[in-house]
Amino acid sequence: MSKTDWQSLIWIDGEQSECLPVTDRATQYGDGLFETIRWHHDKLLMLDAHLQRLRHGCQRLQIPFDFACLDRLLEQPIAVLRQLEQPSAILKLTVTRGSGGRGYAPPEQPSPRIIIQLHPFPNDLTDRNRHGIAAMQSTIPITENPCLAGMKHLNRLDSVLASQELTAARSQPGLGELNETLLCNARDEFIEGSRSNLFVVLGGRLITPILSASGVAGVLREVLLSQSHDIGLTCVTETVSADTLRAASEVFICNSVIGIQPVHSLYLKNEVNAQQPRPLVFTDRSVTTCCQNLIGEHCGIYS
Repeated sequence: MSKTDWQSLIWIDGEQSECLPVTDRATQYGDGLFETIRWHHDKLLMLDAHLQRLRHGCQRLQIPFDFACLDRLLEQPIAVLRQLEQPSAILKLTVTRGSGGRGYAPPEQPSPRIIIQLHPFPNDLTDRNRHGIAAMQSTIPITENPCLAGMKHLNRLDSVLASQELTAARSQPGLGELNETLLCNARDEFIEGSRSNLFVVLGGRLITPILSASGVAGVLREVLLSQSHDIGLTCVTETVSADTLRAASEVFICNSVIGIQPVHSLYLKNEVNAQQPRPLVFTDRSVTTCCQNLIGEHCGIYS
């Protein structure tokens, strides 16, 4: 299927359309939430976990979305995927507060909208899952707001700017293989990747950053936090600093589309623009492989 064909696979409130009213509060204020779900072997992986996070986000933002209609709204996109015989694809599910007038205050009786988009599946994930990626520390500070922390809301300019910086960094000699950038808060504590959660292996423990003030609580992150004891691992949330990474034996990123990707090279921000950048290098994959096996068993992501 061509890129143009994929771009036309959009449904707004159950009708195939590419036209969203400019009055929608998603376009005006980023007033909404989204989930990015992997279609794999004729099913949407971890759908219940995605919908649970979306439901919780709607409650926190007081968006009165009726989740009872979702099964019906998903029928046509799923039918299209089956008709196209796509073994893997990406379904993006967006809930907005709907249209509203001028001003930040939401309408008293909002009519939420749901947007469903289909996208092609990346074709290079197998190599990255197996061989790992290079990452860099972004100079873009992540926005902190405990009221929004954990949610996958539509205000993603931190990731936009960090991704823009990553693209520019790739043009530098020796940095063309960079694939992800890691964002820190104003205290230089690592929080997450521009599109992923971060995990560090240190002293036999699996550590992921605390997300009480910023960051997205990814569904794979929750699986690892809750199920890692099945493989004899202790998984905790702690502050992750540059010193933590220097002492780590393994580092990996994850999300529900890409799965788990080992980080083999990490450029801290004072190294990215150096004449001869020297990354932190991670060669051990033992815990990362165990975690890949774990999510494969629980989520079917590698089956």
